[in-house]
Amino acid sequence: MATPFKTYECAPNAAFAKRLLSAADSNPQVPLPNEGRLRWFAEKLAARGLTASLETVRRWLNGSSMPRRDAVNCLCQILGVDAYWMLTGRGPSPLSSVPRADCRGPEGDHAAELPSAVKLIASLIEMEGGVTAYRREGDTRALADGVDLHAILDGKLLNIQVAAYRAAEGFVVATGSKRNAVVGVKRGKGIETALYHLDHVTMDTKAVKTANGRVIGLRAAASKKLVSFRDLLEA
Repeated sequence: MATPFKTYECAPNAAFAKRLLSAADSNPQVPLPNEGRLRWFAEKLAARGLTASLETVRRWLNGSSMPRRDAVNCLCQILGVDAYWMLTGRGPSPLSSVPRADCRGPEGDHAAELPSAVKLIASLIEMEGGVTAYRREGDTRALADGVDLHAILDGKLLNIQVAAYRAAEGFVVATGSKRNAVVGVKRGKGIETALYHLDHVTMDTKAVKTANGRVIGLRAAASKKLVSFRDLLEA
């Protein structure tokens, strides 16, 4: 009898690892634990141009490390599950999901319509070692909460809301959940861009309420300039 893989509850990426194991266990093509499962994953990834050692795959399955975004997308295609579900735990379950057409592609056609600021923040988070997923079309809960981007960084889930800066007003923050990490984006000259953490305490005390949300001035946000997205984990 095969011994199941063990996901450590205290592992930094335990929630992701449990979903990965669930998807593997639900797919009849995946070998049983200790009967070639690690090698099967490594070979399937290699066929798609990604290199992963057996130890790397083992660490993904026990939650001690997190695959890169391109590896997550390929794993989802291999297993026939939805990348949005794999990253967030929301959306279709492994038994009712639809495989991706392209394991290296963005989150469907919706990604092409996203504001540039959201794409920029996703790229920067991934450069810090995180994994991101754009809000899925049809996710009414995320839409109502004002979430633009989901991210996993150091094993923790961040729901990010993006607020653009308008010179005549300030950072325009749409109505959203107080569980969101709100990031203000201010364009400078050329490619210069500054990011600010618009924390809810500051917005509650210094922002001006509008019909669709709040507006907070640059001076009020100036002390909250983001240096690392890990700063959001400590907020």
